[in-house]
Amino acid sequence: MKGLYNFIKSAEIENPKPLGAATGGIKSFENEKTFYDLAERLPVGVFVAKDRKFIYVNEKLAEMHGYTPDEIVGKKGMKDLVHPEDLPRLKERLMNMLSGKPASELVTFRGLTKTGQIVYLERHDFHFTNSEGRPVIIGTALDITERKKGEEELKKYRDHLQELVEERTRQLAGVNEELRRDIEKRKQVETALEIKSRDLEEANIALKVLLKQREDDRREFEEKISSNVRELVLRYVGMLRETGLEPNQRLFIDIIERNLKDFLSPFCMKITGFNFTPREMEVILLTKEGKTTKEIAHLLNVTMDAISRHKYHIRKKLGLDKRRHNLRSHLLSLS
Repeated sequence: MKGLYNFIKSAEIENPKPLGAATGGIKSFENEKTFYDLAERLPVGVFVAKDRKFIYVNEKLAEMHGYTPDEIVGKKGMKDLVHPEDLPRLKERLMNMLSGKPASELVTFRGLTKTGQIVYLERHDFHFTNSEGRPVIIGTALDITERKKGEEELKKYRDHLQELVEERTRQLAGVNEELRRDIEKRKQVETALEIKSRDLEEANIALKVLLKQREDDRREFEEKISSNVRELVLRYVGMLRETGLEPNQRLFIDIIERNLKDFLSPFCMKITGFNFTPREMEVILLTKEGKTTKEIAHLLNVTMDAISRHKYHIRKKLGLDKRRHNLRSHLLSLS
């Protein structure tokens, strides 16, 4: 572009004189032909403007707007080829350029075609004063419509991607907030469980204390019972034996004394947990002494079948369902 600018400036464009593809006339025919050949070979649009009219455009620039060069040169101005919304900006730029104010050499704008369609153009131009003291604008134009469409598509894609990212971010924020609430609830539950655990532990400690106290009370109560039985029952049973008793009476006294002693023995303490009935306890104590079923039935004044049923229930409670386990031997092992 700089070379083209220097070439045109040295050629000093004069008043338009048609030549070939609508040139604006150059002082030297050789220079004019060289310029025309150069401009027509360029892959970009080339124009020369003076007095707000185009005095030269190459085929490429005319093609960008849907015209032929003859339809533009001397007939069309900037207002005919520039979108109305971008025209004030280009005019202001041109005035700054001509008055010597800072102005960008490169400008992007929307152009208009012959049919009113919009094309996006990128223009690079310079100005100089010819021999008549008139300002002349020379420049190039590049059709960037496809690039602009690509940029717009890319922008749409980026905007869409940004929307997706924002939506995903909102979703993640929602998930994070829900997760935070879940964590907070879990902490609250854990705190409540810790409190309940401490309360339960304290309750267990209190229960252990109560159980120990109950066990101590039970032992104390058993000791009192044992003491009372020895002092208030066995002593009188012994005194009763010294009186004149018949053989059967003496046998009953012996049984009473042995049963009371068994009641106070560790054996009796061990079997109390099996929930035996009073009659079953009588059968157990007599069996432990070696009494047969017949003897027990006679002493308790019941049938032998009744004693057999009692023994069956006793074996079942002791876990001795099989007959091969001797009931008396097992009872003796508990002593």
